[in-house]
Amino acid sequence: MSGYRDEKTLQVAMTTLYEESDENLELILRQDAIASAGEFNRKAFEKLQAETESREENGQADPS
Repeated sequence: MSGYRDEKTLQVAMTTLYEESDENLELILRQDAIASAGEFNRKAFEKLQAETESREENGQADPS
């Protein structure tokens, strides 16, 4: 999975879901084009996204 973080809202937007592809993909990225990288935990991401969406729907502010 890959994506980007919106500069203004800081929301994460996932743009490509590689696991949905039937192809065996090899990715090559220029190191100078990477701002940050880390291990991705899909379950944690989905939980946090659901919590954020729930707060937004209820008009609550971001707790950070």
